[in-house]
Amino acid sequence: MNLSQRAYIRISAALPAAFSFRTDLLFPRLGLPELGPFNGQLKRQEIIRELLAATSFDEIVETGSFRGTTTRFLSDVSGLPVHSAEIADRFYRYAAVKCRGLPGVRLYHADSRKMLHILSKRPGNPALLFYLDAHWQEDVPRYQELEIIRARWRRAVVMIDDFRVPGDPGYQFTSYHGTPLDVNYLPELPGWKAFYPKSDSADETGAKRGCVVLASPELAPAVAALSSLRTGELTRQSIANG
Repeated sequence: MNLSQRAYIRISAALPAAFSFRTDLLFPRLGLPELGPFNGQLKRQEIIRELLAATSFDEIVETGSFRGTTTRFLSDVSGLPVHSAEIADRFYRYAAVKCRGLPGVRLYHADSRKMLHILSKRPGNPALLFYLDAHWQEDVPRYQELEIIRARWRRAVVMIDDFRVPGDPGYQFTSYHGTPLDVNYLPELPGWKAFYPKSDSADETGAKRGCVVLASPELAPAVAALSSLRTGELTRQSIANG
């Protein structure tokens, strides 16, 4: 990050969101870099394409719209309705501009758990693909998000970004207060299966962030057959609710 970028990030952070999102649109190269969908990771995008081809999902749910880049990608490659929550006003406004004209995209300016509660009250048994991102706040909602998903949807596949990939330290991951984002951070998910990227991190592009794919019992067999994923362990150790 050069001096101009550091100065822009510092100055724009002091502006009200109604102004800072406009400066982001005017000077995209000075703000936080846009690497492309899914951190610019082509292998990750391949996993998503395989998931969509293998399972007849009804909708996609994303937590953390950020600038709408991945949101647009999910809409374009799937043709499905996409629900996306963004709690930060600045990024919500930016994503709203980025996703303008996409009738299948609904953005929620809300905490992701609130969006999930809204969606959970609808009738029926749809098959949903969830992409859980947004790890910037002190309050990390991964644990509660998964509890809501497990309790409501029997047909669900969940991809979590910034996750530690066992056996491949080249994949980057996030830690909170010294606790890495791995299976120990998750709630109990009886019958669910975990899968990790089969590709070596050296073959990945972009930010090389790790991920895990969690599949409910009904959809786990279809996910297990994908060539881009390998089966992993989903054994949670004793840990406080994150």
